This record gives sequence, C-alpha cells and structure tokens, in this order.
Amino acid sequence: MSEIENTVRQYVSKMTSDGNLYHRESNTLEYKESFGHKSWATYLKCIASFANNKGGTIVFGVKDKPNTPIGIKQSIIQDIDPATVTKHLQDHFDPEINYEIGLIEADGKWFGFFHIEEAQNKPVICKKNAGKEINEGDIYYRYRGRSEKIKFGELRTILDDINNKKENDWFHLLRSISQAGTQNVQILDLKNGKIGDNVFIDEDTMGKIRFIKEGQFSEKEGAPTLKLIGEIKGDDTKAGIIKEKEVKVYEDIDKTHPYVISQIFTELSQEFTYIKQYYLDPFVKTEEIKSDNTLCRSLSQGKRVFYRYSEKLKEQIREKILSDYPDAQSLLDLQKKYKKQKNSV
Repeated sequence: MSEIENTVRQYVSKMTSDGNLYHRESNTLEYKESFGHKSWATYLKCIASFANNKGGTIVFGVKDKPNTPIGIKQSIIQDIDPATVTKHLQDHFDPEINYEIGLIEADGKWFGFFHIEEAQNKPVICKKNAGKEINEGDIYYRYRGRSEKIKFGELRTILDDINNKKENDWFHLLRSISQAGTQNVQILDLKNGKIGDNVFIDEDTMGKIRFIKEGQFSEKEGAPTLKLIGEIKGDDTKAGIIKEKEVKVYEDIDKTHPYVISQIFTELSQEFTYIKQYYLDPFVKTEEIKSDNTLCRSLSQGKRVFYRYSEKLKEQIREKILSDYPDAQSLLDLQKKYKKQKNSV
C-alpha cells in the first residue's frame, strides 16, 4: 500500500470521542460526501487550489458537519476515467497539474480520493470558465478548510519564489563560471547547437569521440559521436587540460550559506504559521545583514545581485520572532516600518 493510501486511511479511521473524524478539513484536506460529474467545477477549483499551495487530498465518502465517515460505492470511483480528469484539467488550467485517483477500504467502508501534487511551476491559472465556480484568469489557493481566489500575501509569496528560483539558478551558474574561470568556459546555445567560437578538447577525450561531418552517419552503432560543423584543428598548446596545481579551492557556499529567502520562510512557517514571506524583509535585507559574511553572501552579475543566507541567520530570525513578534500584526508593523525607512532613504 502506498504512502498516500495509508494517509487517507488515517484520515477516515482516526475518530474523536464523540464519533467524528479526528482530522478536520485543512489546507491539505477536503471531504466530499459523494462524487458526481455535475460537480466537476467544484472539484477543479479545489484541485487547482491544492496545486497552488502545498498539494492536498480530496476524500470522497465523508459526510459534512459533523465529519462522519459513511463510505462510497466502489463502482463510483472505479468508473472515473483518468483520461476525463486529465482533459478537464488541461482544458481549464495551465500549467499541468499532477494528480492520482485512488480507492481504499477502512472499517468495512470504501473511500475514494484525488491526491493532488504541489505544482512545480506556480501559479496554476484558470484559462476557461466552468459554471459559476471558476473563471478565466483566476488563481485559486487552498486556505484552511476552503478553496478561494488567492489573496495578495500568498500571490506575492509565489511570485517571490519564482524570482528566488531564478536568482538561485543564476547564482549556481555564475559561481560555476567563476570557479572554472571565464577563459575556460564556452556557452552552449541549445537552440542552434553552437558552442562559442572555438572548442578545445583534450587528447584523452579526443580518442573516445568519433566525429561525423554533417550529412554523414556513425558506422559503428552505439559509438560516441558528435556532429561536426566546421573543422577540427590540432593544437597541443590549447588542449584544455587543467593541472591540479592550477585549480583554486573555493568555499562551498551550498554548505555555508544554503538558503534563499523562500527556503528560510518555508522552514520558519512550519513553526510560525502566521508569517508571510515578505514579513522577513526587515530580517534579511538590511545593510547590516548584507555586510556580515557569516550571515549573507552575495554574487553580482551586471546590475543583478544574488543573495544566499546561512543557518546562523535563520536561527537568529527564529529567536527574534520567538522573543519579540508573537503574532502576524507585530510582524506586519515591523515590515511597514522597514518599508517606510527604506523609501525615505
């Protein structure tokens, strides 16, 4: 039995002393009494909401208010065609939403479920109306026990995550270039297949590669082959071999400064459920923090600056929130004060 099936079984099996389900609807769980094709718009809204948050599960066979496990006919779930579900999702949302349909037995009753994975490319956006439930252009988000149009704070967090991911990708790329040395790096253009102006290959590698001219083919099946556009010229002085003594040892920033802002937020939000990502700006974006190499490291590329943060800073923020900011309003006040000071400079 899969992990998801075990989780669903816990949802419908663990009871309170008054005979109701222990697990209530949440930002990762939705109960439905039954399944009906006329309610697709409602299901789609819930599915997209889960995808835009942390993923979640719709369980069929639970009566609402109070949450009572009544079960569902096996055939109702078994007759759901995954191709139909996929078509509904593709017709109404973009990008793709990954899901799983399942059926489990617990205490002599059957329960169906849709498990939705967290979207890898947020936000998932509605591209087609469906009834009164979903509208083109809307973004839906799962809040505690309800699915609705996304609010500013959560949308900003998603957009910040997108920006931070791009910055993190650039950071790793630029660090790799810096470590190798710009004189030793060529850019591969995946659109046209060209690599810079000149490429130098060491003698050992040359012996393992068979080159073919454009329009020809490799005679030996499975031979490592490169398509050759232009000419190969031997030049022992430019073999591209890097001697050990020429290699510079760099600090492993992935270990010393493993976080971007979104990653710090993700970890702290598990403990402080009331925080938003932008509440952390006063803790990470001050000049005092940026100038302390034990807390923050930066890498510049033109006008762009990428920041990485240490475990020490994350714990520093955690302790500060514990001692001085017990609720969302106190953090919001701090963020407003920081923004006001920043704009006045």
